[in-house]
Parts: sequence; C-alpha cells; structure tokens
Amino acid sequence: MTLSRTARPAPRATAALLFAAALAGCQAPASSGPPPPPPAFAAPNFVSPSFGSTNQASSMSPMQRTTTLSSSSKSWVTPDGTRHTKSSSTTASVRVDPNAMGNAAAMLFGAMVGQSAAPAPVTKGQIAGDWNVDVDGKQCRLSLRPTGAGMGDFASTFGCMGTDLQSVSSWSLRGNEVVLTGMMSRRVAVLALKGTNRMDGTADGSSGRIIAWR
Repeated sequence: MTLSRTARPAPRATAALLFAAALAGCQAPASSGPPPPPPAFAAPNFVSPSFGSTNQASSMSPMQRTTTLSSSSKSWVTPDGTRHTKSSSTTASVRVDPNAMGNAAAMLFGAMVGQSAAPAPVTKGQIAGDWNVDVDGKQCRLSLRPTGAGMGDFASTFGCMGTDLQSVSSWSLRGNEVVLTGMMSRRVAVLALKGTNRMDGTADGSSGRIIAWR
C-alpha cells in the first residue's frame, strides 16, 4: 500500500505570489467612467449697493398714527365698600403714505415754478412810442400812439415812401404780435415781439422783412 503526500509550496513561493498579486492590483487601469464634477462654488457678487436710489424711496411703507381725541373716567362704590373706576377714550388713526406726500410736494413745486416762469403779458402802453424800422434795407421811422377805448390806435410812418409801410394808419396788439393796418382796415404787416424794444416780421406786400427797434 502506497501513501501519497500532497505537496505544499514553500513559504518563499507563497510570499512571492502575494507580492505579485498586490503589484498587479496597483497597476490596474483606472475606471473608464466620467470624472467626478469639480466642486461647486458661489460666484462673487460684484454689484455695488445703491444708496438713496429711487427704488428704495418708492418702497417706503406707509406710516400709521393714532391720536386720542377725548378721554373720560367714571367712579362708583359698590355696597360692599369697593370703589370701582372705569376709563374710556376716543381715538382716531391716520395713515400717511410718504410716497404720496413726496409726489404731491413735487407737483406743487412744479406748479409754483411754472407760474413764476410764465412771462407777464405785454400791454399797449409798453409798445407805444417811436420805433426805428428797417424795411428790406431801407430805414425809416414808425410811430405807434394809443388812443381812447373803442377809437382804435393811431400809427404813422416817416421816410417809408416806396414801401408797404407808407400806407400804415393804425395798429393793434394781438397777443405777442403787433398788427399794422392801413385804409379800410387792410392788414399791411405783422411784427412779432422779441421784447419791449425789439420786433420783426414781414409785410403782406412785396417789401419783404421788417425789423423794428428802439
């Protein structure tokens, strides 16, 4: 009868096999999957804060005020000798909107500025008098005289022969314009006021541009 003995590897061979397996694991190729995403971070905010902006002014919340209008108290004694006091008052609440107040103040200020900037109307007394006139390069004189109410205003020219102004006999003030008329109330020229000492315009005929000053 023959007994077989299983061969056992030597200790040195076992250690070599373990080292080779570990080395193979270290040299294994990396996983072919997608790389991990980079760490997320918050982007810095470069927007500078706005101070005193209209958005902040328009977002102001309304204010509420409570006022006591009247108050009273009443006292009495019960049969057991206890004194009681009861007080009552009447109050009223007022809601104030700062935005509405600001808008109303702006509108009032704008109206005041508009009224102060409006020019005063020109009167006939400011326009009446003697004027130097240039009619298409020819210089002469124009005299404007106010008369009584309902009688019209007298006008005359001196040295304006050969021009449309030679037929002027009356004048009238129409807003900021001086209208010169002749016989049968026929309009001769219209001069626009540029102030109390300057006006210019054109004649209805062939004389062309008219400039008057004093």
